[in-house]
Amino acid sequence: TRDRMSRVLDLGIGHFVNLMEEDERDHRGDLFRPYDAPARRLAEERGLLVSFSRLPIRDLGVPSRKSMVAILDDIEEQSTPGGPRTCTAGAVEGVLELSWVVI
Repeated sequence: TRDRMSRVLDLGIGHFVNLMEEDERDHRGDLFRPYDAPARRLAEERGLLVSFSRLPIRDLGVPSRKSMVAILDDIEEQSTPGGPRTCTAGAVEGVLELSWVVI
């Protein structure tokens, strides 16, 4: 929702790592709605720059070592001292993981 994304942007999150598969569905079987376009519009309204990466992990799966390295490399590349924070979100074995890194 717009309010939720506003709160995320207020935290200084500037880079989003989407861990969902393109065709991932919710518990009702509905496709998850992409949030990058609405987030970009909201960021533009605020004069902010945001970026997005998609590095999917199979739903309820565990990432391979190669995938995990790619995710961590992406976060590191986007994290600069004093720069925007990075937000990752995804479900791993039924547990929602949400974290942001400030370097």
